[in-house]
Amino acid sequence: MTGVPTPDLPSPLTRRTALLGLLGAGALSGCSFEGMRVQVPGSATESPSPSASASPDVRAGDTEADERLLGRLVDELIPVLTLLTRTTSRHPALRGRLAPLSESLRTDLATLRAAGPGGATTTPSPTATATATAVPASQDAALRSSVAAATRLRDSLGRSALAALSGRFARLIASMAAALSQRLSRLSSTAASPTTRVPALPATSSSDVGGDSPLQDALAGEHAAVYVYSVLGAQTSQSAQPEAYDDLTAAYTWHRGCRDRLVATLRERGLAPAPAAASYALPNAVATPAQVTAAALVTEQRVTTLYGRLVQETVAGDRAWAVALLRESALRQLGFGGSAETFPGTTD
Repeated sequence: MTGVPTPDLPSPLTRRTALLGLLGAGALSGCSFEGMRVQVPGSATESPSPSASASPDVRAGDTEADERLLGRLVDELIPVLTLLTRTTSRHPALRGRLAPLSESLRTDLATLRAAGPGGATTTPSPTATATATAVPASQDAALRSSVAAATRLRDSLGRSALAALSGRFARLIASMAAALSQRLSRLSSTAASPTTRVPALPATSSSDVGGDSPLQDALAGEHAAVYVYSVLGAQTSQSAQPEAYDDLTAAYTWHRGCRDRLVATLRERGLAPAPAAASYALPNAVATPAQVTAAALVTEQRVTTLYGRLVQETVAGDRAWAVALLRESALRQLGFGGSAETFPGTTD
């Protein structure tokens, strides 16, 4: 399809590149929390990060509030990590199953500490390690307890992303929640799975900067995703590949619902929705089932990044919608052969 528009969905990068772009060039070597936010444009102390021009940081300004939020998240992470450590100590047979979850949470904790004031000095409150749940004697019950604790943490991270004033900090927290969803889906079929219902958007804009342009960008990406999935579905035999066909159909239906929700919301707000292009370039050739699956995975990875960016560029109800869709898209990656990521949706 030479010459047709390519979906405006950036490709995923490495974990280190994602962190450098999200937290600032010095973050991994111990920069201050200042690197995670951008001052209000025009202020005397404005010092944008390298990625600020591409994805502005919304509602930044009250650094102390976000620092307190960061400290609370550290306090919430530590008991879950402590529980996982105690669980695998009491039930060694669970080590292999819980290791990816523990590794992810350790990375999250190190990232939050490195982003705190003074870099890598954020410490838990005196009671943080004392609040871990006792480990049940039964192995099955112990696994359920660990899944429940991680699920509560995931939900708390999702709520915390709405409270963050820094858009880039919100994006990081929402990404941690999405990563937890990916890992929980490997541990329990009921803990995390893609939904079929697209959540509602508020009828009026909740953004205080940039108007509704972030939603227009999201709509442009969903137009592309709907097109790609329609082509992939047409390349798949329902009789010969029923599972793949069902997954592609579910993804197509989901993204069409997201597109329609965005179109309706923008119209409710008195805006003309961005139109779809006549066609879009596919991520790769789709002559074989393996190529179709690869194209679906790339598309979903790019949509995950699209919603990560939307988390960063919105507030309140619009951000809540973006947080939910970031999680859903991250989960859908797994159905197309994707691996659980450390920070899904954080690359530009």
